[in-house]
Amino acid sequence: MQHIHDDKELFAQIAQGSRKSFDQLFLKYYNPLISFCKTTGCEENDAEDAVSDLFLELWLRRTTITITTSLKAYLYAALRNKINTYYRNNKNITHLPTDYADQLPDSTLSQPDEKLFLKDRTKMIEQIITTLPEQTKIVFLLKWKHQLTDKEIAETLNKTLPTVRTMIYRSILYIREKIC
Repeated sequence: MQHIHDDKELFAQIAQGSRKSFDQLFLKYYNPLISFCKTTGCEENDAEDAVSDLFLELWLRRTTITITTSLKAYLYAALRNKINTYYRNNKNITHLPTDYADQLPDSTLSQPDEKLFLKDRTKMIEQIITTLPEQTKIVFLLKWKHQLTDKEIAETLNKTLPTVRTMIYRSILYIREKIC
């Protein structure tokens, strides 16, 4: 099976009804979108429901959707809107549950002490992130955990590019200050 790396080409094939392309897109973005849901406070089941609904809507509306941003930014923005709707309907959600903590890829580390250091450092950073203002926290997590570009974050959150860059810069300064 030929893998399509370009999201625009992938979505064009989905719009034409390609189930293989849809499956490929689903596999590419399902776990990162679940992770994004969790960072905003969704429980596992709610995150799975929201992401599944997002992909169902994408398939059903594939011929009428016009994506003016990147497909990745579109998916994150659409999911953010679903989460916001969920928040409005369920006020009792807490943000960033303490039991949720993704691991950074550490396959390049060879020594156990290096892995332990990275794990401790990651937990420390995650604790510091919880003290950031809500919007700054979301921007930083989209950059750090989900590897979105500054432009994709701006498109996802309907913010200007300079605002996103300022929030990321201030987050990094704040985290450095707290670590040292």
